[in-house]
Formats: sequence, C-alpha cells, structure tokens
Amino acid sequence: MALEIGEECVQSLGCLGDRSDSELEALARAVNSVLVDSQREDVALNSPVLEKMDVDLIKTAYSALVCLFVEAAKNNVSEKSVVMFLWSECGVPEPQGKLVAEVFESKKEALRRVMSRTGNWSSIPRLVGVDWRLEYHVLSSTEIQDHPPRELLYHCAMKTAEKQMVTLDGETDGKIDFVCSVEQLQDLVSTLKDACKAVERVVHQG
Repeated sequence: MALEIGEECVQSLGCLGDRSDSELEALARAVNSVLVDSQREDVALNSPVLEKMDVDLIKTAYSALVCLFVEAAKNNVSEKSVVMFLWSECGVPEPQGKLVAEVFESKKEALRRVMSRTGNWSSIPRLVGVDWRLEYHVLSSTEIQDHPPRELLYHCAMKTAEKQMVTLDGETDGKIDFVCSVEQLQDLVSTLKDACKAVERVVHQG
C-alpha cells in the first residue's frame, strides 16, 4: 500500500540514510514517545545521541518521521512495507530503513489505539470558549507556615458544546472548571503552543 506523504517530507526522509544507527533509533523512539506516551518534544529529543546533530536537521527529520509513522499506522502498513517505502521512495538504504521500521512496529498497535480514540470525535467534548478570573487564595494560620499568606490563582472554565458535566447540584453543565497558579497556567499555555507548532510542522511537511 502506497503511503500518501508529501514530496517535501519524502525528501526529508531521504536524509535519514546519512545518519548513524544510534541517531536514527533516538529520533524514531522520540517520535514514538511523543505520539504514544504524550511526552513533550523537548523532553523526548533531549538525548545525548542527538547533541551533535544540527538543530534544524533534527526538527526536519523528526517532523518527517512523525508524518511517516502516523500515515503508516493509519493504513496499518507492515514493517516490511515501511522498509520498502523508505528504500524505493526516499532512497534510504535497507539497513537504516529496517531500523526505523522496527522502532515503528514496536509501537504501531499502541499508536493505532491512540489514533482511534482521538478520531472518535463523538466521545470528546468540543471546546467553544474559555472564561477565567484571577482570585486570591488567603491561607489559614496552619497553612501559612509553608506557603506565602496570599497566593494568586486563576479560576478557568472551559465551555463545551455538550452538556455532559454534572455539577454538585446534580445539574448538567457544559463547563470544565479548574484552578491553577500563575506558573501552572504559563506551563499550560507553553504546552499548547508546542502542540500548535507540532501540528504546523506536520501540515507543512505533508
């Protein structure tokens, strides 16, 4: 089965043949880690093996492998077919292609399960808006010993199109409420920005 991957992505995959086995394995495992285990890219790519690689080359190769793994998992492509695609379409020598394919195959079923869950939009609330307000949390006398006497907290409410959430009164509500500190909100925003950048790279590569 042919894989529908853009020409730019094919060219980027072609560069994999010039990398060492350890670099290829580190890149492929980083892709699996992010796609299946929901690990952040900066953490997954923080490998001593990749330290000597050019940063732009890492990003290009990583994005290309994401496209390959997602497309191959979507079509349930075999390990042998991935090797053949890398060799015939991308010019990657068979030994390097086999190494990448083996790493992909090790997590293929897990990736397919993740993709089947995320593809089932009917079971996932659809976000339609967000409300927030800044609050002060005044601590009790017993809490002050380990914390500052006043803490800034954000109260956020994600509004969904579905009325699936149940309030304390037993009524249905389309909001998902949570409270977080300034640092936690900054980390959330940073993570979402990383997700947006990852999607943009995949779209451009495809």
